[in-house]
Amino acid sequence: METVKLAVETRDQSGSGPARRLRAKGRVPGVVYGAGEAFPISFDAVALRQVLAHGTHVVLELHYPADPEGRKHLAVIKEMQRKPVGSALLHVDLHEIQLGEEIDAPVTIEVVGVAPGAEAGGVLDQQLREITLHGQPGAMPATMQVDVSDLQMGDHILLGALTPPEGCTIVGDPDQVIVTVLAPRVLAEEPEAAAPEVASTETPAE
Repeated sequence: METVKLAVETRDQSGSGPARRLRAKGRVPGVVYGAGEAFPISFDAVALRQVLAHGTHVVLELHYPADPEGRKHLAVIKEMQRKPVGSALLHVDLHEIQLGEEIDAPVTIEVVGVAPGAEAGGVLDQQLREITLHGQPGAMPATMQVDVSDLQMGDHILLGALTPPEGCTIVGDPDQVIVTVLAPRVLAEEPEAAAPEVASTETPAE
């Protein structure tokens, strides 16, 4: 299982004030959840961005500055909070895992190809934008591609039609629609009724 190394530091303070001071120093606050406990930590912002270039489902090998036991700490990203405007990271939650442990993880759906039904005037409607996969973190793909090249007007692709990568299973209702081609709706415009003539009540000028 391929991992990406990331140095972390523990932190003693929590709350919005200490978090703002960390960000001002170029660090991102976070929490590692594992074994029923939560450990507040922080990351170097530049190093974290470099790690995220490998994808959000990468397995992280966390390195603490002082670990007397020298253990290997593995974790996956559970949740990321960003600024409403821009992409700056505000907080990252991690889930510590053990070797061989299987997890549920969201995976983005990427629609590829051109649907003939859409070219004929239909509307391509993507109803599901991510799915949940169950398996070992190292087997999780960054995205799942859905090819719409064979979809005619009225056709659809169901969740059960997808083939998960080796070592993973798809979690969810197999009859859930991922993408469909809808027939265009033409609304007939009714002609505006002519405004009724109003009789003038003005007295002609003498």
